[in-house]
Amino acid sequence: MITKRLLFVTSLVITALIAVYFVNPSNTATTDPRARLLGFSFFTTVSKSMMTTLKPGNKLFSYTFAYANKLPEYGDIIVFTYPPEPDTKYIKRVIGRGGDSLFIKEGVLYRNGDAVSETYVKDSNNEHFNSQALDEVKVPEGMLYVLGDNRDSSNDSRYWGFVPIENLVGKVVQVF
Repeated sequence: MITKRLLFVTSLVITALIAVYFVNPSNTATTDPRARLLGFSFFTTVSKSMMTTLKPGNKLFSYTFAYANKLPEYGDIIVFTYPPEPDTKYIKRVIGRGGDSLFIKEGVLYRNGDAVSETYVKDSNNEHFNSQALDEVKVPEGMLYVLGDNRDSSNDSRYWGFVPIENLVGKVVQVF
């Protein structure tokens, strides 16, 4: 009797987990079961694009349910699938959302005409021409504009464009 009940409950739990995996309630752009079922995923930084905030080798805890029902906030550090290579995950900071106008003049970011205080961008990481100037960009609805904190050494929206909302994997909430 107990064995039949246990088997029945176990099969119900497995069926529910499979359903949750495929329904993907967090709308995460990853197939990682931890992300879809438990709401988290782990990543390791491999580049210098987010220095000095993140260093190569940092372990990151990403909360995948963070954007299930809302857009990222300005300044959030996000994990997303890299638009040109969907199997590759990138980590960058959200600078603009749909409808925003952005430009950089003399190394200062302007969003919708207002200068943005970016304490995470160090002067020594913001010296090259491509970091000092950006012609005005209008972010389309359903898209994000992301930049690395190390502007001189970041492959980001300045080079390959916008991140579709559906490419979001999660929000970085802890660094180890």
